[in-house]
Amino acid sequence: MRIVHRSSLIVLSLLIVCCVPSASLRAQECNTDGLISWFEFENGSVHDSCGQNDGFNWGASADTTNYGPVSQEGEFLTSIRFDGESSHVRMFDMSGIENLAFSIWVNYEQVDREVAVFSGEGGDWDRGLHITENGELDIHLGRIPSFTHYVLPNFQMPEDRWVNIVLEYLSDDVRISINGSLRWAFGQAAGPHDDTSWDIGSAPVGDHDLLNFKGRIDELLIYGEPLAADHIQVIYEAGLSNYYGGTAADATSMSVVKSMYR
Repeated sequence: MRIVHRSSLIVLSLLIVCCVPSASLRAQECNTDGLISWFEFENGSVHDSCGQNDGFNWGASADTTNYGPVSQEGEFLTSIRFDGESSHVRMFDMSGIENLAFSIWVNYEQVDREVAVFSGEGGDWDRGLHITENGELDIHLGRIPSFTHYVLPNFQMPEDRWVNIVLEYLSDDVRISINGSLRWAFGQAAGPHDDTSWDIGSAPVGDHDLLNFKGRIDELLIYGEPLAADHIQVIYEAGLSNYYGGTAADATSMSVVKSMYR
């Protein structure tokens, strides 16, 4: 989504960055904050606003549902919608990245089966974030003997409500934060980092028609390093006014976080 209102004083105090395009569809940091890719999903686009790791859109569409604000250019702010049948977005090769962190906003629709919010595949098992048929978050951990995934207890994804999820695969841990707060830490690294294929909204196997997500996704940030707790909190708080505010003027805090990557 595009936010045009900015708070320059806060922006200057937070960060000054410069985006440097990568040479190919490979992970490369585009600023000093460890950001690799940033998918805004504006008007259904899967362009990487941070570098040149553009995705490939297979049937996902722009969605203006749940949005009141309109930008100064007169455009509705949009997310990207997945139909739960075949639509998905192909991402770039992330194999070999020791520390990999995803921040994503998810608006989920129940489909009474397991779905993949995003998923990697490069061996016997995958890394990624799934939602079970009961609406629970299922963190996939890669190839670890006798422990390949973890269903987060005491949390169920609400329907038709935006939730921010940060999932970090680190050299010594796997962590998940929900709406700005840490909810679970594995205490050890996930399986080998050999995920050459990644999808948003499905699993990257066969015809990409397995575990297809139904609902809306927005603001996917991918980092090549761990995220500090206060950074995760800023991302969450910045999104609140955008998703639940009633006017464009309410979206100021999201513009701050976006300005960090300009």
